[in-house]
Amino acid sequence: MPDQRFLVGTGSTKIYTCRLTADGQLSLESEATSGKGSSWLIARHGLIYATNEQDDQIEVLKMSEGQLVSIQKISAHGSAPC
Repeated sequence: MPDQRFLVGTGSTKIYTCRLTADGQLSLESEATSGKGSSWLIARHGLIYATNEQDDQIEVLKMSEGQLVSIQKISAHGSAPC
């Protein structure tokens, strides 16, 4: 099995990028500061969307040189965007 990369939303202000290697080693690749309450994450078409529950926003991020970079925050037009 090849190495796998995944994202972890913490429910606070951090999103972590982790790598799981073929031999079962887990490592932290990067951490990004996000809006308050970043939880649900989805990757689509090269972008990552995160719900910022406490800010009532959807945040759009992209991976750039191995780091997550915020490129836009969008109002959820209501509370609790999940």
